[in-house]
Amino acid sequence: MKRPLTGNLNCMIEKHFYGPLRSGEVRDTMILGRCKHAYHGGYPAGFLERARLLLVGGSQDASIWHVPGGKAKQYNGIRGGVSLTGFGKYDKTIDLDPICNPDFCIDVRKLKDHFIQKDETLTFIPFPDQDLFYNTKKESSFIQNLERPKAIIIDRPYDNENADKYVPGRSLLPNLNQLLIDCLNLVDKGSLVGVLDYKWPNPSPSIQFEEVSVYSVSTGRGSTARWFTIWRKR
Repeated sequence: MKRPLTGNLNCMIEKHFYGPLRSGEVRDTMILGRCKHAYHGGYPAGFLERARLLLVGGSQDASIWHVPGGKAKQYNGIRGGVSLTGFGKYDKTIDLDPICNPDFCIDVRKLKDHFIQKDETLTFIPFPDQDLFYNTKKESSFIQNLERPKAIIIDRPYDNENADKYVPGRSLLPNLNQLLIDCLNLVDKGSLVGVLDYKWPNPSPSIQFEEVSVYSVSTGRGSTARWFTIWRKR
């Protein structure tokens, strides 16, 4: 299986394998802390630091979009004695719940309707008939010209039961394969999209993208493991 161009991966069982994790090293299984900002389904503690390394080489200046984003903006800080720094200063969140204060309060199932592609940029087009979930007081209501994100992380509600724990509910749960394809269409060629989910995505084969890495993600014994798969736009 191909590996991403960013990051330094060590998957070999060598003498140092059981030693401390070296800086810049990510292995194929992530055993992380539980979410520290009291939001159902939030990123595990330590996940964004590793995901940023794999997707953009660890750059804090690279813009990663979080789709849906939930309360990812609250990830950073010292929580439970752990210093978390994985959310970048130019990162953006997309979510349908205005309580989460997303940069774009929209339905992620309609990305291709909201973000119009033109060369190396995107034009954000809000819907004129905003429904009750849409935030009409922020930039979500204005046409904007944007640079394409350097990478995207998809972290949707994983199934109907989890979706019911959020304001939109199960009726608006996005199809994972379609959401992955839509996000790959938003990034430049060569850029990466990561997917954190119970399911291993299986989009229709395409010459436009390829899968480059797969990781298992756990928060310890008794937890439900997740997949973090990484896809590259060709």
